[in-house]
Amino acid sequence: LQKYGCCNRMVRKNRGQQVKTLINQLMKVRLWLLIAVFWSVINAAGDIILPYLMKEIVDGGVVTGNMAYISRMALIMLGVALVNAVVRYAKNYFTIRTAQGYAKNMRIAIFKKVMDLMPRDVERLGQASLITRTTNDIMQVQTTLDMALRVMIRFPVNCLGGIVMVFLMDVKIALILLAIVPVTAVLSIVLVKKTVPMFDSAQKLLDGFN
Repeated sequence: LQKYGCCNRMVRKNRGQQVKTLINQLMKVRLWLLIAVFWSVINAAGDIILPYLMKEIVDGGVVTGNMAYISRMALIMLGVALVNAVVRYAKNYFTIRTAQGYAKNMRIAIFKKVMDLMPRDVERLGQASLITRTTNDIMQVQTTLDMALRVMIRFPVNCLGGIVMVFLMDVKIALILLAIVPVTAVLSIVLVKKTVPMFDSAQKLLDGFN
């Protein structure tokens, strides 16, 4: 539990303990987490294979006029797309199960902690802050985990897999993409550093509303 503003120094000292608590709660849903990660990786791989199959249809079938090859590759592409659709459904299902199970465990743990607080601690932390911690903050953590499983797991797979595929097709274009990657990474870091203070300000305002 933390109160924004007057307790910032205490929050910084307890940052490591807070991260450890989050990880411990995440371990309670590790089975769902591993399954969600697995399907996310498979889904990302399927998204990479489809453009490659399209390239094969153009190069091996359209250019040469080989209709039999086009038909065969089109059926393979259709099969991959159908399988990938099922995989995407499985990924979404297990991602939601993981995020919601994690949020449920966190909400129960925080509620028990609040109920064990002494009246003076409740007065010091403030009822508005405690309400925010058990509602909005848990929702933010759930949303973050959900987005991490949907996007952050896919990003390195798509990035590395895409670069490998481009190298197999055209080395010059692949070198251009390889040069863009660090630029994108720097811009992402700058964006995160700019938005984190805004998030802290929004949390302070939310405490005031409660």
